Amino acid sequence: GTLRALDDPSWAAYAQAVLHFAHAGTRWSLDLRADVPAALMAHTLATLDVPAFAVLTACNPRGRPVDADENARRTRALADAVAGRALCEVVGASPDDRHREPGLACAVNRPEAMRLAVAFEQSAFFWVDAAGVWLWGALLAHPPTLVAAVR
Repeated sequence: GTLRALDDPSWAAYAQAVLHFAHAGTRWSLDLRADVPAALMAHTLATLDVPAFAVLTACNPRGRPVDADENARRTRALADAVAGRALCEVVGASPDDRHREPGLACAVNRPEAMRLAVAFEQSAFFWVDAAGVWLWGALLAHPPTLVAAVR
């Protein structure tokens, strides 16, 4: 069913996340607390060779913490669900790096990203395109929000 922001204790943290990418030996980050430099977004899209992509996780369903083994099982299930469409690993982290949640950058369209996020009981997912990083509500009824614009 649909959640409200108050139903997900981690909701406020989404727009404060730092997304850490790892692709073919290269690592970089997008800090959602600030605008994204145009060159960094161009690098991200060119490196992953897509015009847009979703960042999905399967961890901590409905914003509720579960143990490491359950999160690992869920992460493997997500990887299986997006086999052939996963672009790279992405870790969503709190700014102080105390909370880290593994995920994947996926070459899927927004409806498919929404379907996957709901299937894995996620409140939301990130959509990344030339305009910036968007937060899309999945289980949580929330309009798409540009949380980090390209400048």
